[in-house]
Amino acid sequence: MSLFALVMAWLVEQVRPLRHDSVPNQALRRWLRWVARNVDAGKPLHARIAWIAAVLLPALLVAAVHWALARWLGSATALIWDALLLYWCMGWRAFSQHFMAIRNALAEGDEGLAR
Repeated sequence: MSLFALVMAWLVEQVRPLRHDSVPNQALRRWLRWVARNVDAGKPLHARIAWIAAVLLPALLVAAVHWALARWLGSATALIWDALLLYWCMGWRAFSQHFMAIRNALAEGDEGLAR
C-alpha cells in the first residue's frame, strides 16, 4: 500500500465516515466470533491456530486479491482496493470523537468526566 492509498482513504473517510455498525465491521465481528467459538479451545496451540485463522488467512486473501487486481486490471485498480481496505480498517472517526471528549475534559481539568 502506498501513501497515496492512505491519503485517499483519509479523504473518503472525511466525506463519508464509516459507521461502527457498518456491514464490513459486522462481517468482521461474525468472522472473529466464529473463529473463537470453533477454533480456540483454550490451550496455547489452539490460540495459535485461532490467530492464524482470524488474522493470517484474511491477510493472505487480501494480498491475493491485491496481486490479482494489479496483475490483470492494473496497479490503479489495486490502489483503489488498498484505499478501500484502509477506509474499512482504519475508521478514524469511530474513535476520534471519544478521544476528543477525553482530551477536552482533561484540558478543562475535569478528571472525573475524562474517566
